[in-house]
Amino acid sequence: MPVSAGLTRIIRQATRLAALALGLAAGGCRQAPSEALTWSESYLLLGITDQGRVVEAEARRTNAGLLRGQGRLGVTVWVAGETPLAMARTVLPEQVRAEPGDRGLRLGEDGLWRDAAAPAWTARFASPEANARLRLEPEGVPAPAPAAWLTRLGQWTVALPVPLGDLAGWVEAEHRGGGVNGRAVLLHRGGDGVPPGGRRIAVVLGPDTSIGIVVDGDGQLAWGVLEGRRLDTRDAALSSPEGRRWTLDLRPAEDVVIRLRAKAPAGAADLRGGLFRVERLVLDRLRLPAIRRVRPALARIAVGDRTLALPAAIRRED
Repeated sequence: MPVSAGLTRIIRQATRLAALALGLAAGGCRQAPSEALTWSESYLLLGITDQGRVVEAEARRTNAGLLRGQGRLGVTVWVAGETPLAMARTVLPEQVRAEPGDRGLRLGEDGLWRDAAAPAWTARFASPEANARLRLEPEGVPAPAPAAWLTRLGQWTVALPVPLGDLAGWVEAEHRGGGVNGRAVLLHRGGDGVPPGGRRIAVVLGPDTSIGIVVDGDGQLAWGVLEGRRLDTRDAALSSPEGRRWTLDLRPAEDVVIRLRAKAPAGAADLRGGLFRVERLVLDRLRLPAIRRVRPALARIAVGDRTLALPAAIRRED
C-alpha cells in the first residue's frame, strides 16, 4: 500500500525524535541552529489589565515535535481565584510564517506580529468557540540590549522588543470574556540551546513604569523604567521561592527593592497538552518545563525612603 508524503514525513520525524529521546542524537556533526531538534522560537505578550488580571498571548514554533517547524498559538486571561479563560491551537509547519526583521509569527490567519509600516503589535485568535484580538501600542520606552548565552546544546537569546505599551482589545471564550485594557510588554525568546532548570518571569507595570526580569535557566534579562527614569539593572537578582512572595533586588546599582506578593492561585497550564508520547519523551530527555503557572501579584517598590504599590505578574515554568 503506498504511503502518503505527509505520513512519510511524520514517520521520519518520529524516528529522529525517538533517537534524540534515547540520546543517540547527542553527538555527530554540528548543524545550523535553526535545523536542530532543540531549536524553538516564541513571542510572548504579557500584560496586566486595569482590573488586575494577567493577559498572555504567545506564538511559538519548534522543531521538537512530530513535524519540524510546527507552531502553537495560545491566549489566556488569568484571574485570581477563578478558572482561566484560555484558548490554544497547534498548526502545521506550512501554516507558520516568520515576519522578516523579528516582527513576530503568523500562524495561518492568526498569530502575534507587527506590520512593517506600524509600531503596534497584533495578537489574533479566531475560531467558532473562542476569539481574541489584542493590540499593543509601544509607549516609546527604549528596549534593552538582548541577552544571549551558551547553554546545553547551543545558544539561547532573550529580547524585549516592547518594554512598555498600551494594551487594548477583547477576549471571548466559553461564553465568558469581554474588553481588555491595560499595559503589557512583549518578549522574544529562542535558539537551539536548552536552558537548564525552571524559568521565571516577573513584571511590574504602571504609569511610565516597567520593571521586570526573565530568568531562563542560568541566564537572564532584566530591565527597568520607574516613573520615566531608566534604572540600572546590571545587578538585578530574583528570589522566587515556592511560596507566594518573590523579591527583585536591583542593589547595589540602584537603591531599589521590589517585593511581590502573589494573589490567590490563578491556575496552571500543561505545556505538553496534546503531544504524542514520543514528543513527551524528547521533552523529558531535554528536561524542559512541563507546567506553567501564572499569578497576578502586588508589587511594593522600595525606592530609598519611599514605597510605591503597583500591579504585577509572575510566571514560572517547572
